[in-house]
Amino acid sequence: MPRRYSQFTEYRFLDSIHPLVIFVSIAAIITALVQLVFYFNLIWSVFKGKKAGENPWEATTLEWTTDKPAAA
Repeated sequence: MPRRYSQFTEYRFLDSIHPLVIFVSIAAIITALVQLVFYFNLIWSVFKGKKAGENPWEATTLEWTTDKPAAA
């Protein structure tokens, strides 16, 4: 859709774009709603989430075997 038309329904040559405009509008709304879910989960996890343990990924490499970081 060209940028500076106030309504794309005013022009006949833009009628074929209508389904695409509807699809993009619905996709934008769904994306915004999913972002709200993400931000809610982020804030909830920061304040009410379970604290991670010493080795949260259960890794077996050397950096996870020490009790604290090495002194510089």
